[in-house]
This record gives sequence, C-alpha cells and structure tokens, in this order.
Amino acid sequence: MAIEQTDVEKFTNLLPFIVETVSRSISDTTSALLKNELSNPSKTKTLRVVNFDKEEPNWSYIPAKWIQVVKFECDSQLNCTQIDQQWNIRIASNPFAEGGMRLAYYGLMRYKDREEKVVLKEYKQVDKKANIQEKYFDLLECQTIADFLAQEFNRLPSISNLTIVKKIKFIMLKLVFDRSIEGGPRNSTLERFTEGSYKKFSNNAGYVNMDDPAYTLQAFSHWTYERTMGDMIVVDLQGIDIGDNQTYLLTDPCIHSTSVMRFGKTNLGNPGIKRFFQTRV
Repeated sequence: MAIEQTDVEKFTNLLPFIVETVSRSISDTTSALLKNELSNPSKTKTLRVVNFDKEEPNWSYIPAKWIQVVKFECDSQLNCTQIDQQWNIRIASNPFAEGGMRLAYYGLMRYKDREEKVVLKEYKQVDKKANIQEKYFDLLECQTIADFLAQEFNRLPSISNLTIVKKIKFIMLKLVFDRSIEGGPRNSTLERFTEGSYKKFSNNAGYVNMDDPAYTLQAFSHWTYERTMGDMIVVDLQGIDIGDNQTYLLTDPCIHSTSVMRFGKTNLGNPGIKRFFQTRV
C-alpha cells in the first residue's frame, strides 16, 4: 500500500489534512472489509432454523405481551432522539417470508384503542454479535433520516407543484426489544403491514433497475447528497407504488456517509457515494 507524502512546512494547520486523510483511509478500509465479507463464501454463518408459514395466524391462540418499543425523531441537523414506549403486541411463531439478511414475521399490535397488523423482522444469523441491539439502531437511524429527507424533498417547490412527480414516503420503523424470551432477549424491527408488490429500484452498490429506473427516486438520492453538502446519500431504494401510482412507499434504505462509523456495514462511505454517480441514470 502506497503511503502519501506531503511537505509539512506548507501547512500552517495540519488538522484538516490529518482529518481528511484518516477519514479517507477508514472509509476505504470499511468498504474493503465489507466487500470481503460479502464475497467470502467459505466464511461459515450460523442461521436460525425455522419453518415458514405464509398464512396469517389465528391471533386468538397467540398471547399478547407488553414489549419495549423504541422510535427515533430526527431534527434538521439529521440528529436522532430516542423515544421509549411500551406496546401490547402478538407475534407469530414462524416467519412468513425472508430477505437476504432477515426473516419477516406477522404481528398484531394494539395501540390505544385500535389493533393494527405489523411486520417484525430479525436477522437470520445467530452468531455472536449477529443480532445485537446496535445493528437495529443502525437500521432505525437510517430509515428515520431517509424519511425526514423524503419529507423535505416532497416540499420542494419544484416537486410539490408538479403532479407528474411521485411523492416519496418511508414506512415508519420502530425497534422491538423482547426481554421475555428464554435464552436471551429478542431484537427486531417493526413496521406496519402493507399490501402490494415490492420492487427493487436500486441498491447500495450502484445497481439501478433499468426496467423501471424510477427517475424520481434517482433524483431524490442525488438531492440528499446536495442537501447534506456531500456528507450523505440515501440509496438502496425498494418498496411499492400506492395511491394510483402517485406515491412510492419505501423501506429498508441504506445511507452512504463520510461519517463511516454511522449506519452500519452497508455504509460504504465515499466509494459508495462515488459508485452512485457512476451508475445513476
């Protein structure tokens, strides 16, 4: 690995230079480690042994329990504040679907005087540190900030005055920490159940669905980069069209950021940001 050299006598203040150099090094290292992890099939991972049941359960046979629920609220500086709640929830015993990294379970949530169908998702892996709270907080922060930015994007005059541009919404995400499970606590995300056919529009490695490039979503990703002055970009957009194809309802985004310690392993830092601009349409 080549080592950058510089004439220190030309710098009256080395701090900006040091910060920029170290940050770039960390970002490159983080990206390399993630790519190695994703491309190394020999690395064994212990997955949950489950039986899938696509049918919604008979909720009368599943006991409800009070569970800690956490949500975030985001400010204009994109800093999040944690809010703790207690909700009454029933959770299906078996998952009904799976993604690349997580299992999805039906749930029934009672909040105040109403019940609502929800989906709970937990990581497939059961290895040490595979299902820790920190990973779920990364997901919550990412989706909360993405939704805050989407609301700003929808209010832009150039967007709100055009009927042909779809609105963008992210499903409100919460965390569930169940301490009643034998053998250790159970962590998962919670979002309301939404009917519809999900579509992948982009990912965090430069992929764009060329069958449906979703120009509004491409513009939104680009705008998040400008809005944050190059610090963040929201990518990995997937979800459904709702309201006669007037709104994108999205979930599970990723955020690339120059702050490489935020947003978990899917944050590829500057290389991820660069990749978006290389492949965007």
